[in-house]
Amino acid sequence: FEQFCINYCNEKLQQLFIELILRQEQDEYQREGITWQHIEYFNNQIIVDLVEQPHKGIISILDEACLTAGKVTDTVCLDSMNKKLGQHPHYTSRK
Repeated sequence: FEQFCINYCNEKLQQLFIELILRQEQDEYQREGITWQHIEYFNNQIIVDLVEQPHKGIISILDEACLTAGKVTDTVCLDSMNKKLGQHPHYTSRK
């Protein structure tokens, strides 16, 4: 879980960097007519959404599992994520 949180924070920081630095700078260069080479980058908003989207994201699924009556195990959480996120193109499971 700790590694998951670290990775999530890194993805969130990367998304902020993309939005605040790369995209805005490239837009400004284009507006001002400055000659520059376009930088392609992966917009990782889809990954951030996979983690934090309300009612569908991994954090919501974990919250829901913690509220479930009975014993909550890693398998219960994994089954829930597989059921809800199995069709997501950026979700993979060890199962």
